[in-house]
Amino acid sequence: MLPALILLLATRELFPSNYTPSPCAVENSCISFPDSSMKSAGFQFLGLNLDAVWLEKHGPEMKAAMAPFCRKHATCQTVPTNSYMFCDDVLTTEAHTLCDKMFPRDKSASDSEQCKAWIEVYLMGVDQNAINSWKTAQACTKKQPPAVHAKPLEVWMSPESIPYDYKGQVTFYAVDPDTHVPVLARVLLPDQTIYAPANPSGETATYYPFALPFKYARVPNKEGHTDAIPPMVTISAPGYPDTTFCLPAVVPKAIVEMTPATLRAGKNEMTVTARDSVNGKAIDGRVMMGSDEIGFTNQPIAIDVKPGTKRPEIWLKPYLDRYSDVVIVPAEK
Repeated sequence: MLPALILLLATRELFPSNYTPSPCAVENSCISFPDSSMKSAGFQFLGLNLDAVWLEKHGPEMKAAMAPFCRKHATCQTVPTNSYMFCDDVLTTEAHTLCDKMFPRDKSASDSEQCKAWIEVYLMGVDQNAINSWKTAQACTKKQPPAVHAKPLEVWMSPESIPYDYKGQVTFYAVDPDTHVPVLARVLLPDQTIYAPANPSGETATYYPFALPFKYARVPNKEGHTDAIPPMVTISAPGYPDTTFCLPAVVPKAIVEMTPATLRAGKNEMTVTARDSVNGKAIDGRVMMGSDEIGFTNQPIAIDVKPGTKRPEIWLKPYLDRYSDVVIVPAEK
């Protein structure tokens, strides 16, 4: 893992408030529908029923609450690698946190629903206009001296660690180490191509959740066998050094027992049982003596130990890459 890599708590701000505003940020990147058109736009485009009285009462309050996010949005648009859709999506993620804070559902379900509807309509209006402010911001950035990024991106993920057999979504996040502004970066795993439906391009990228059915890798160990480890993840964005780290994920162990526990010279019959350390399920694999296969787990094995010879080690070679090799009985010395 690179020393500069930062894997932080999932509660970290997705767009840190201590970001550095860009001089190229436009004054208002959140141009949405006029107040007088919010109700009709919500019904026409999204089938939402915004209450006119609620709009008049809370519209100014909602715009004021969105203002800090919109200022962040304007700076996001200045980053050369960020598309306008990416900045809109980051804005959307932050905006969706507002209603639970401003109008908790347990206090007023009606206010909560109206707030959420307002957010959707407002963001749709921003989406329709954001490309124009993005073009202005990008044109300004191109006139500035090109930034030199000696440090890699700051990276974290949610969940912090991938639980065993996790079927949910994983999201990686990356911000510039100096400005703390979100950066659209590719998320790459070796020998795997994964589709991210939330990303308009379909590529696995920061800030876009996706399912992560990863493959374990195998690495040599000091016993002369191989261990299972999660794959390496690379976060890559133009102009920044790549950030590469081992995916934080639970690695199950093979719990192995041999009955009887010792062998004698001559004919022996034994059974090697193997089970998963997390779920307790049986593990299938080959039982090896030295480089020779002598049987399989969880079924009787007959072997002949020649008198006067040094027996090679007996070890388990699991079929699945999620388990490391296990030395059951060391070689005789």
